[in-house]
Amino acid sequence: MAVPVGYHRVSPHEMAELLNRRAQQQPEVRHALLDHAALIIQKEAKRVIGTYEYGWPQLQLATQIARENKGFAPNDPLLMTGELRDSIQYSSDEHEARVGTNNPKGVWMELGTRRGIPPRSFLMGAAMHKEKEVVALVGKGVHISLTSDQFELLDITGMVDKAVAAAGGGGSDG
Repeated sequence: MAVPVGYHRVSPHEMAELLNRRAQQQPEVRHALLDHAALIIQKEAKRVIGTYEYGWPQLQLATQIARENKGFAPNDPLLMTGELRDSIQYSSDEHEARVGTNNPKGVWMELGTRRGIPPRSFLMGAAMHKEKEVVALVGKGVHISLTSDQFELLDITGMVDKAVAAAGGGGSDG
């Protein structure tokens, strides 16, 4: 049977060695991809603060007047000093990625309060908004890590960004 152009035959031993090398690289690849995915969501969560892009309810008129009296823009939801936006961080390891804030007001804004503040989900909203991009990133990353003869782990997310952009997925800046 002829070998298709661009492919070559490998012995069972060579295939076992290749698969073993790729398996050993997967925890590092997974960590790199989770880290990059978390960064995408963090950027989106920071970007959406001060906008109404996720269909949040308008700020109450009394809130707008109070904000204006304090010298802030009257109708930028979740944005006054930038403290909440700047507190959004991410972390990751080889098993999971986390995006969140240590600012107590973040929970109130994300989930709303009994005192009448409606939920304005900037974290979950960002994750949902970027879901397709993150899925494409991880899929391409795993594909590249399994099929590329040569790749640098430190550059895998750059390779993935290029592949996702070429496929029309928008890359990590989208």
